[in-house]
Amino acid sequence: MEGIRFFSYTPGKSLLHKIPPSIKVVLMPLLSVLAFVLPAALSLIFLVFCLLFSVIILKFSRKDIISTLKPLIAYFFILEIISIVLNLISEKNTFTLTFYFFLKLLRPSSDFLKLFLHISLSLEISSLFYRTTSITEFNEGFSSVEQFFTRKTATPFADMLSLTITFIPRLALFWQKINYAWKARNGKNSIRKIFILTPILFRVGMHEAWQKALSRENRK
Repeated sequence: MEGIRFFSYTPGKSLLHKIPPSIKVVLMPLLSVLAFVLPAALSLIFLVFCLLFSVIILKFSRKDIISTLKPLIAYFFILEIISIVLNLISEKNTFTLTFYFFLKLLRPSSDFLKLFLHISLSLEISSLFYRTTSITEFNEGFSSVEQFFTRKTATPFADMLSLTITFIPRLALFWQKINYAWKARNGKNSIRKIFILTPILFRVGMHEAWQKALSRENRK
């Protein structure tokens, strides 16, 4: 989607692409949650398997793989820093605080590494399903599941989920365009940039959501 790779659909004819949408929308949350109860060693094995599956079977490009790994690296540092800060809130000695902070940053605890592996595997599983399922297929899958349980033709819950899923890559696209416009005007990466661009992103996102809702109503 115009340069947006993370959590965006990639056409293909793999086995994962051919799985019925209704089964996909059930498997995706189940497997993502299951990733948090696996032992750390199994989580690492399945994470490597998912990455190899993306390269060998799905034929994803290097940029596609990097776009998946970038958020994982960001999560790693954010979670590690938060974990360290929370453990050092009561520390009064500035020198000890600084030394311990960098020591923990370079040598994360085993519990933290386990949590990171679980989060990484869960995100990679979700990414695989997102990349092999189009928005139309997601909508079809959600509708089938809702109709199975409610026995009704109308699928308001499925419609809401479809709009939400559509919104994830669209928001990334909007932010990319706004960021390009900011840089074109010699804007710099700073806190001021966040304060200025975030309201614009919110306004554009709300307008997009309203347009999507109207389009869906007109098609009924």
